[in-house]
Amino acid sequence: MFSHRAVSLWLLYFCYYGAFGSLFPFLPAWLLQRGLAAPEIGGLLTILPVCALITPPIWGAAADAMGSRTGMLIVSALGGAVFVLVLGQTTAPWLMTLLFLGFSFFVAPFGTLADAISHAVLAEKSANFGIYRGAGSLGFALGSWTCGTLFNSPGDHYELWASGILLLACAVAGWALSTPASPISGPIHKHQSHRLVGSVRAVLRDLATALGDRGARCFLLAVGVYYAAHACFDAWLGLY
Repeated sequence: MFSHRAVSLWLLYFCYYGAFGSLFPFLPAWLLQRGLAAPEIGGLLTILPVCALITPPIWGAAADAMGSRTGMLIVSALGGAVFVLVLGQTTAPWLMTLLFLGFSFFVAPFGTLADAISHAVLAEKSANFGIYRGAGSLGFALGSWTCGTLFNSPGDHYELWASGILLLACAVAGWALSTPASPISGPIHKHQSHRLVGSVRAVLRDLATALGDRGARCFLLAVGVYYAAHACFDAWLGLY
């Protein structure tokens, strides 16, 4: 019998990657339809991986300082939903860039926060993590298939609406994972700001230590090459 937290965790991954599957396979074609040229599309799609490089350590440090990973997860999902829904209401390239920057800032740390929460929830059952993470692959496949099959007109913005609704569902699933022991934090007070600065410094110190190891540098280089190839494929497949 699955607990409600286990079901919420499964839905969290399913909806999050479903939101990506609903949006990203069709985003290049949607941007092209909105009048952007290929170089502009490439530049716009660069924003998300750059944010994914910078923001997760900061959001993670903030979550640790505030004592609420689920709270930061909910903020991440809600912020992403708002920006992606507003994105469909504009045609100005500069405004689309700003909105996509806001979207990327909020959704980029979601995956790392979700992974941290899932390991805490599963505890001694962390070997079952693959079951829940597999829900993300299922969500991506179904989101992509559904939008590709039913919503084949980029001008209708169905893919943006689907992504936004699924991100809102992520916020609900994150709320279901909250416990009285880890409440959604309010404004950062003075002592919390000190903890936040300390957490960021610890992250930077750990990063410097990792970069000092040759094996870690090779691993990071391999990961960078992999995601560079991934980005080339994802960005242009939708156009061709």
